[in-house]
Amino acid sequence: MNKMKTIIFLLHFLYISTMAYSQTVYGITGMVKTPTAYSLESGEMSVGFNLFSDQFQKRYGKETFQQWSANINVGFLSFFEAGIRLVGVPKISIQDSNLPYDYYIDRNINFKFILLREKDNLPQISFGMQDAIGTRIFNSTYFVASKTFNIQEKTEFKFSFGYGTKLSQYIFDEPNNYRLSGFFGGTEIGLYNFTSIMLEYDAKDVNAGISIRPVHWLNLFGYYTSLKDLGCGISFKFEI
Repeated sequence: MNKMKTIIFLLHFLYISTMAYSQTVYGITGMVKTPTAYSLESGEMSVGFNLFSDQFQKRYGKETFQQWSANINVGFLSFFEAGIRLVGVPKISIQDSNLPYDYYIDRNINFKFILLREKDNLPQISFGMQDAIGTRIFNSTYFVASKTFNIQEKTEFKFSFGYGTKLSQYIFDEPNNYRLSGFFGGTEIGLYNFTSIMLEYDAKDVNAGISIRPVHWLNLFGYYTSLKDLGCGISFKFEI
């Protein structure tokens, strides 16, 4: 009997979530480095890990370093997604006014509100903020619109277009860095609810990526950031 219960539980776990999704290296629902207007559904949670290259704000400028990140995101009330991310930059030493860092770890808080639901002739529109408090090295405050077109039964195109603003400096104070500043956007081609191919412009660089879902609760990612640096990631999605 106990074995049967275990089998039933595992089968339920494998199939509770059937909605295709992708997740940025920053943890929020999106493509590679740019968010989309879509979000996790209420009661859904994703846990992800990534290894990628990105700009890091140093005291006297910006440099690109290989980084790792771990994130947890949760969907609330069908229109709100929030999460926390830890990012580590192992190859630099940053001299702060008080503390020396041989291995820098930063904490980010992210959230996204759906302002308008997608309809037949209208895109979905969302407002979000990344790295909202703390050091705010990866800060982004943005509006983004997304639309999905189903070309065939097993093929869909998702288009997103957004603008990264500097509103956060009026809500809090001037951040150390704006990760998204200006226009950004991209497209995601979904095939057979199993593979997605992504191409985007993140207001600075062009990035490409691929997402593979061997089962509905597991996503495997490959990144080609700035069209020169390779990265990878994995995320797990389930209901709570």
